[in-house]
Amino acid sequence: MKSSLNYLDVNRSVRRQGRYGRADLSPQISLPVPAPPWLSLSLTAGGQMTWYSDSMLTSTERTAAIPTDFRGQDLLRLIPTASAEIVGPSVSRIFDLGEGGRYSRMKHLIEPRLVYSFLESFEDRLRVPLFDEIDTLRGRNFARISLINRLLVKPADEESGGGAFEVLSLEIFKNLPLGQEQPLYVLPGRPLNNLDNPIGALVRFNPSLETSTRFDVRYDPKFSQIASVSLSSTLGIGTNSVGVRWAVRRNTEERDTRRHNAQLFFGLDLIPQKLSLNSTVSYDIQRRLLQIQRHILNFRGRCCSVRLEMADFRSTQRKDTQFRLLVTLKAVGSFFDITGGESERL
Repeated sequence: MKSSLNYLDVNRSVRRQGRYGRADLSPQISLPVPAPPWLSLSLTAGGQMTWYSDSMLTSTERTAAIPTDFRGQDLLRLIPTASAEIVGPSVSRIFDLGEGGRYSRMKHLIEPRLVYSFLESFEDRLRVPLFDEIDTLRGRNFARISLINRLLVKPADEESGGGAFEVLSLEIFKNLPLGQEQPLYVLPGRPLNNLDNPIGALVRFNPSLETSTRFDVRYDPKFSQIASVSLSSTLGIGTNSVGVRWAVRRNTEERDTRRHNAQLFFGLDLIPQKLSLNSTVSYDIQRRLLQIQRHILNFRGRCCSVRLEMADFRSTQRKDTQFRLLVTLKAVGSFFDITGGESERL
């Protein structure tokens, strides 16, 4: 169970100014179901209950006579959630690679997988004040069917190389929305039904525990076009890491590119086990715009930890700057948490 209690001060425009409280409670229970060794089944049920001491006017309710978008009425949001995962029947084979190589054994595993996910839509979603990820939940009801091939290797020197790990995997999948009111995957300008939904392929390559590459492509069978492509890679150097990501998303019906961006991220241990810096920079190649800058400084002491986060988000029309200061005490939890920022139109 996760819970939080917040008092929020918002000043995003002349009309969007206000102060309100928010209480959030998210219980969840998971149950593994007994099954044969080649099959696994798990069920999860839960929900999210969020209370707001104030709520927003919808676009049809706003008038010039009302100077603020805040309604002055509290709002209670109840959202049930559920999920299920079936893996198997799985088949595998182990290969002996002999002596003298980097790896002593390799395991090839083939497993079909079915994942179901449900989150009920909230009818008064437009009345929810938006502040962070707690407020932006969207309804979903879909199943993901996939066939996964995995290669796992075991280092010849187990003491220096650790245990077995996945070196290569290939997943072929298709997402099937089960509710027509919330299409799972929407190409720009065109909602999809079950038959239209793209077929995806996901490849992961991990030559070592510190280095990984991920390739994700989705194909639209209706227009015989690639709908999206992304490629990312991460390189670890000791306790430090650096990574890049490139992604393109297309409108297959109009045969043009809608999103094209690149991202750079890195994590540095400035003082080993004490002070670290994690940064992300995202650039919109399509619009030639520096979209995101996010920097997180973490300090870990004996009795407490301090997290300072600064972020800058830009679009062609707006700039948002945010900051957060979080102090956590050991054996107590979050002790001091301040979030703020400012917005302006460009």
